[in-house]
Amino acid sequence: MQYQVPQFIEVEDKIAGPFTIRQFLYLAGSGVVSFVFYFTVQTWLWALCSIAVVGISLGLGFITINGQSLPKIIAAAFSFFWEPQRYIWQSTEKALPQGSQPPKPVTPGFDLERVLAGLALKTIWQEVQTGRPSAPPESPQTPTDTTPEVRERFQIIKRPTGEHRAARRIDYR
Repeated sequence: MQYQVPQFIEVEDKIAGPFTIRQFLYLAGSGVVSFVFYFTVQTWLWALCSIAVVGISLGLGFITINGQSLPKIIAAAFSFFWEPQRYIWQSTEKALPQGSQPPKPVTPGFDLERVLAGLALKTIWQEVQTGRPSAPPESPQTPTDTTPEVRERFQIIKRPTGEHRAARRIDYR
């Protein structure tokens, strides 16, 4: 036995002419609000309010962004801003089997980045404690030839993960 499978299950049915029931209700609601405003407020205020109400209802009825209707997007935005956020960290390391010894940490050799980061952090900490710079400011030098003078320094950079790294900074004068 053969059965006919519906093809367009994501398309809403057209109920009132070319409009779906949702679009028709938005437009009918804005028409009712505009009708009430016509008899309760002055003409210039009625025109402004009607333009705003009809514009909002057209947006709610017809605008879709990435396949999602505007009311869905607005509801998702409100739930994102009003509900508390949960940040769940999941370890990527595998758990050790029971009764096994953890591996001994490998002691790293000489690492220039760690040494420079430690020195830079130490001088910054001394500046914070004493309230004055640890080294006198450099005097400005003027190069005598036309080639640019390259001066290398290291700067501490904080990555988005919270890790501090020393990076070479090159200033061209």
